[in-house]
This record gives sequence, structure tokens and C-alpha cells, in this order.
Amino acid sequence: MVPGPTRKPEFRSTFAHRRQPSGSLGLARLTWKGCAQQAYRTEARKGIVMAVVGGVTESGESGESGESGESGESGATVSVSLGARPGRPIGVSPQVASVTAGTTTWWPGDRWPPDGLPTWPNLTLTTGFRLAAGASFQDSPWGPDYFATVVLGDFVKAAGPPTWDNMLAAFPVPNPPTAAELDELAELVYYRPSVLAEAMAQKNAILQYFSGILDFDLRSRPATVHLCTVALQIAGFQVMHYKYKYDRARPSRLSPKLMPPIPPPDHASFPSGHATQSRLIARCLEQVMPSAIIPVDTGGVQQPDLGPLRKMADRIARNREVLGLHYPSDSAAGKKFADQTFDLLMTLTKVQQLITLAKTEWA
Repeated sequence: MVPGPTRKPEFRSTFAHRRQPSGSLGLARLTWKGCAQQAYRTEARKGIVMAVVGGVTESGESGESGESGESGESGATVSVSLGARPGRPIGVSPQVASVTAGTTTWWPGDRWPPDGLPTWPNLTLTTGFRLAAGASFQDSPWGPDYFATVVLGDFVKAAGPPTWDNMLAAFPVPNPPTAAELDELAELVYYRPSVLAEAMAQKNAILQYFSGILDFDLRSRPATVHLCTVALQIAGFQVMHYKYKYDRARPSRLSPKLMPPIPPPDHASFPSGHATQSRLIARCLEQVMPSAIIPVDTGGVQQPDLGPLRKMADRIARNREVLGLHYPSDSAAGKKFADQTFDLLMTLTKVQQLITLAKTEWA
């Protein structure tokens, strides 16, 4: 990385911060103060962070019925609760690719929606709030978390290749991490105030952000919620296996520059659980949401990596890097890992049945 001047530039995008007459330092301090207050409120209440997503509660403690381990970064549980939804803070998240002009290097920042992408069209509403007769998820006492555990039993027996415990074999694991990655994370600390509230909300509320792209919850689209919970459960299970296998130290154990705003999770770093879970959710939702959720180029070719679902997954993963909790290579591996997991997941009969039901909720 080419060293820059002492004063770092602001984000440079359509939605970038602008220098204020009083200087960017004062603005950063004000932004940090507000974000810190938000983080304190989020982490308060006896250390419990709870977010209700269409009836799915992601919590640091067990909810009404959750016994299944969820959220690869928190060891939290998925449980069913039909309370009120929390908010979805959106900040300015630095892109993965940096920009260099002369001796200055910076990461352009994205709000939501990001700049420079194909236009995301509005979708045509084909149904009202109520589903057509016979289109709802079957009446069942199975909650999303328990059903996900049933699917997990099928998943670990799936033939592959690759099998669930033989993925990431070809992915290089820089261990020990490279100095370049640690240097990048140190540079990203400067961008932390603009994304802190959002990243803290995403700590245990991944689904909350996906349900904000096109609204769904356990009442309106229960099969969709069950499908997303399957993705969370399976990805969370797998990442723990590989974290133990690769045993990579968290960045803040190597660099004193990072000072994460929250304690790093009590497990290894590689691969990123948030990157894996969010990417797998995005892939699953692409199977059931209207096709317009995936943008197309002028030749009619789909560009799913530029759509809102995968862009949200990328954003969630990047925010974990800004917090100093993951290396960029952790996120890249989680993305690749999720794609391999998705291919294996699609071979399961129960998942295909669930997708068929979930499609009717969006028809």
C-alpha cells in the first residue's frame, strides 16, 4: 500500500462525506459519539442483542425455543418470536477495491443502494397481503430453527462432491496472515464511525437486513423464513468445523492498531461466518423471489453479483472487516464456501420442497 498523507481523505462517491468548514476531524468525532451511543444501547440489556426478523429472533441468548447454534460469529441461537422489529441502520461502508491517486489511497464508500450499478427495478405486485388458498406454508408445529436442524441431518449425509467437510480445499489460507491484510484493516479503522451503527446491528441480525430488501416475515412468507433459517443454521454449523480446522488468529491478536469496538468472538477467524451466512441466504432468496431481483445487462444476461441480495451480503461481510474482526481473505473464503454449500444444499429433497412452497409466497 502506498503511504498517504497524515490527513486521510473522506469517502469519495456520490454519497461521500464532504469536508466541513470546521474540518473532518470534528465531523468524525461527532459521528463517532453518535455511533458509540448507539453501540452502547445495542449491547446493553445484560449483554443481549436481539433482532426479530419476520419472526426469527437472532439473539445472544436462547429465545423462546432456540436450541440450534446460529450466527457463525456469535454462537447465537435462532428462535421464533413474533415481536416488533428493530431498525436497520445504514451507514457508509467502504468498498473492497481501493483507489489510488498520486500518493493517496482510499476506499470509496457506499450507502444503500450503492452507486455505479445497474438500475434495480421496482417489482410488479401480483398478490395482496393475504396468500391465495392453498399457497401458505403447511400447518406444522415445527419452528424454523427446529426444521433447520432436521435439514442439517440430511445435509451432512449428502454425497457431494464435495462433501460438507471437504470444501475450501483449494482455497489458499494465508497463515500467518500477510502484512498487507493487516495494513488494510488498520486503514479501515478510519472508516469505522460511518458504519459502526450498521455493523453493530448486523452483529446478530443478518436476516433483518435481507428482509428489508423485499419485505417478508414469518406471518406473510413463512416458507421463505424457514428457508433462510436453514441457510443460517447450515452455514453456522459448517464454519465452526472449518474455523477449528484452520485455527486462524483474529486480526486484533496480531495488530495493536485495530482496537475492535466489541470483543472478538471466542473462536478462530477463517472463514468468516457472516460472509458465509449472508452469501448463502442471498443465493437461497434468489431461488424464490421474483426474477427481477437479479439485474440483467443490455444483452439480457443476468448479473446476480450486482443485485441487491448479493450486494447486501458483500456489505455485511465487509463491515466485519471494518470492525477489525476479520481479514479480507476470511470474507473471500466465506463467499466461495457459501457457493459450494449452496450447490450441495440444492441436492436435498426437503430443501427443494421448501423452495417450491416459498416460490408460491412470491408468485
